[in-house]
Amino acid sequence: MLKKSVPEAALLLMLVLNSSAWATVHVELACVAATSPPVNTALAYHGPAFEAAVAEANRLYRGLFEFTLSFMTGNGTSSVYENISVADEALPMHTADWYYRSRRTFPNGILAFITPGMASSTDILQLTANWGILFVSTVGSRESSTTLPSPIYLGAAYVSTSDIGRMVIEFLQLFNWTTAFVVVDSNAPPVYKTMAVQAEKYASGTAIRILKRTISLDLRPSYLAVLDEFVTMSRILVFLGRAEKLRKLLVEASVRNMTAGDFVYLWDEPYPYPPSYGNLSWSLPNDTDNSVAREAFRSLFVLGPYDLDESSASSLITGQLLLDQLRTRALQTYRVPAGTPFTLPVRDVLTSYSTVLILAQVLNESLHEDRLNCVSDAHWFLQQFLNRTFTIPGGFKVYVDPTGTRRVPLGLSHFAGPIPVRQIIYAQSSDDGFLMGQVGRVIPGRGSWPEKVWPPPSEPFCGHSGNRPTCNSASGLIHVKQQANHDKIESNLI
Repeated sequence: MLKKSVPEAALLLMLVLNSSAWATVHVELACVAATSPPVNTALAYHGPAFEAAVAEANRLYRGLFEFTLSFMTGNGTSSVYENISVADEALPMHTADWYYRSRRTFPNGILAFITPGMASSTDILQLTANWGILFVSTVGSRESSTTLPSPIYLGAAYVSTSDIGRMVIEFLQLFNWTTAFVVVDSNAPPVYKTMAVQAEKYASGTAIRILKRTISLDLRPSYLAVLDEFVTMSRILVFLGRAEKLRKLLVEASVRNMTAGDFVYLWDEPYPYPPSYGNLSWSLPNDTDNSVAREAFRSLFVLGPYDLDESSASSLITGQLLLDQLRTRALQTYRVPAGTPFTLPVRDVLTSYSTVLILAQVLNESLHEDRLNCVSDAHWFLQQFLNRTFTIPGGFKVYVDPTGTRRVPLGLSHFAGPIPVRQIIYAQSSDDGFLMGQVGRVIPGRGSWPEKVWPPPSEPFCGHSGNRPTCNSASGLIHVKQQANHDKIESNLI
């Protein structure tokens, strides 16, 4: 049985081309929906983005293509704008029923499925693989147990969990750390569980050992037991969970004197979106732990997007205008229950919008190259997206790598100084093959790293438990003193 990374939120493309005449080509997008706010994949977030993108595609390609959008929620079209809550396991059945019984056909048309996300994407992917359908993700991915025929899909999610997993391992290799203690909060968004799987995948075949613990932190009033296990096994803790739980862990680590420079903590933030990932800051209003947290955060590194291309003034202005329109439409049209937190997952919503326009652009290119009939071959169609940069109206750029995965540069940042602002230390460059390059410095003992030695060694001289045989003899004491003196020498690696 083959395993593949499967998008959790997806654009499923089925091509039905029955005529070679270049009349207006009808492109119908059928949207499968399952969740409600505040979940990232809620139809109330992505429905307006799909609708706006369809309207823009019709404006750009008037007379060539006619894009339409149909919703499938499993409860009938009358429930489209209601508070969607569909049994996830029922969606594959609804999808198959719609495909075989309800879908409209056109003499010269293209049919597509769009979904803002579901846990049952594996089952739907199995259907689309057998139908020969291109599967394009718009939000996330997860491991799939899909069997042959293998799916054909494009990963358009803003940040790939595969990239995160790869960069975690590169971070460890950069400083010759060989063991990482990975804490996965089982109550956190599913993306963190997938990151852990990807980190294990990239660690295999290397000298790095991943010690993963999946824990329900909601059930633990204290994280001291987690720290007690960590200190006996590693010096590097990778935390995959919400920001407020990370802060609590660091404060408790400080009580154990585990934020004084001997231990390193790493956290990933897919992008700033407090409803899912929390708000990372050592400074909280009226919090008595602020001073402790400020010092503890000096032992923390944060991994996340470092996307300079989307920070231009024109992109920001255009993006904000679009988001304002989408937010207004969502609140006016999609019946979000009163009192429900409503904060748009900006990057995910813009991804859903841009994915439709990228699809339209590639279809238009195929039409002008007199190769639109080739689109019925999903393998050929997928090739048209690979290893190229798309520029969406408004200046947004989307790069798809040769494997069919969207990539954005990732950066590694560090809290330094008295203000709760992170400084970039390392960052990838899209112009340099996404290699990680140094753009800043960690300054040991000068308000940045809390000790005189950076980076700390992968393992203490006497071992993580302090019981290495050489440390239990009189001669071993000499070695310990020599090693202690050596560890005090300031490193110039960064």
